[in-house]
Amino acid sequence: MEKIHNQELLNNLKAAAKAEIDNTKCRILICAGTGCLAGGSGKIYERMQELVAENPDVEIEFGPEIAHGSDAKVKKSGCPGFCQWGPLVRIEPLGVLYTKVKLEDCDEIFEKTIKHGEIIKRLLYNQDGVEYVKTEEIPSYKKQTRVVLENCGKIDPENIEEAIACDGYQALAKALFTMT
Repeated sequence: MEKIHNQELLNNLKAAAKAEIDNTKCRILICAGTGCLAGGSGKIYERMQELVAENPDVEIEFGPEIAHGSDAKVKKSGCPGFCQWGPLVRIEPLGVLYTKVKLEDCDEIFEKTIKHGEIIKRLLYNQDGVEYVKTEEIPSYKKQTRVVLENCGKIDPENIEEAIACDGYQALAKALFTMT
């Protein structure tokens, strides 16, 4: 990445990074927080990478769009705050959050959810007998307004372009390039 000298360069980088995220038909986000790593998310990450590499011609179908080729990407994510429910796997653009994922669940997730958009109910967050597909639907999260950690669990914390794509560094850019 080239050094950013002005607002225009930052805006161009943001547009390119956002386009890359938006054009990826499937993002498999594996939590890389301490609790999830202790629970085996590192091995889950490796297995999902293997499955994507082994299936370069897989058709990924979410709604009316079908992706051909290697349009699935495996990424690490930050901890969304469900350490006791980890390891966590989030499938985008569906927004599906799987909890307490084990290494042996990877093949099923890839086959059912990644390839066919099917939800695996036993891996969903369950509270009082109610299953929640998306993080945003979970009662304790529904009441929260996240500002600083808004994208935690949704982007790769080791990829600055993904942070920039989600409006990261805009305040710094304003201070550096437009304020006196």
